[in-house]
Amino acid sequence: MEITRNSLKEHLSSDTQKLLDLADKLGQKAIDSRNNGLQVSKHTNIKGFVTSGDVAVDQLVYSEASIRFPGVTVLSEETQTDFIPSDNPDVLIVDPIDGTRWYKDGGEVWSINLSLVNNGELKSAVIVQPDLRVITFAEKGLGAYCQKGGKIEQIFTNSETDLRKSKVGVGMNFADYASAARISELLKPLCVRSRGLNIMESSGYELVCLARGAAISAYIHPDAKPWDKSAGMLIINEAGGRATGWPGRDEIFGNGVIAAANQELYAKVAELAMEHVR
Repeated sequence: MEITRNSLKEHLSSDTQKLLDLADKLGQKAIDSRNNGLQVSKHTNIKGFVTSGDVAVDQLVYSEASIRFPGVTVLSEETQTDFIPSDNPDVLIVDPIDGTRWYKDGGEVWSINLSLVNNGELKSAVIVQPDLRVITFAEKGLGAYCQKGGKIEQIFTNSETDLRKSKVGVGMNFADYASAARISELLKPLCVRSRGLNIMESSGYELVCLARGAAISAYIHPDAKPWDKSAGMLIINEAGGRATGWPGRDEIFGNGVIAAANQELYAKVAELAMEHVR
């Protein structure tokens, strides 16, 4: 039986459906902003830059969230504030543009990441890749799905358990020299023990690849923020994989993520990560 959004409506919650609709709208806003010419300025929070497209998408998130999800707290990369999870039971986590450099330069390796959290638990997630016209989504307990070329398919991670046969995605905060120094200690053993590394500077994009069983079988990012990782974590877990925060740290709101196609491969990558990254 062919899967469509209409056929999924009787299974998906209204919140997930609203998140999907919001993702469509945000993706179009990002494309329109770039087509109209991007303005680039220094980022206020990190050593990097932000575009007028990032800002436009972020502003649209806030205006739409107040209508679609009344009472929800928005946690966004572009407008991050002092955030205490215990004070905010309902949270919409957003990365308006994940992979800003790719977005600015007209590349395709960028995404918009959205996830809904209720009482500390991930409930719904959407990652949209507007240039590719691909949208990947999941709801807790209902599986993970990918809409591409007008068709929707349920997705699953691959079954590879041998690290030597696995490509591993690696993320880091390239603007932070201390972060780069920490992760560099892991690169050599990963190169030796795996089939090779992928570094694309878009966590959302890489986590979607893992969830779909494409290109990479594991992913590690010791400094991944909630907006980098939360949507991808739920999608991977619902696709049959294993994704958590850094071992011993808060799973959603703390920094760091380790993910793999299955529990056996996850254990191998996590052991290697904790051995070399402190």
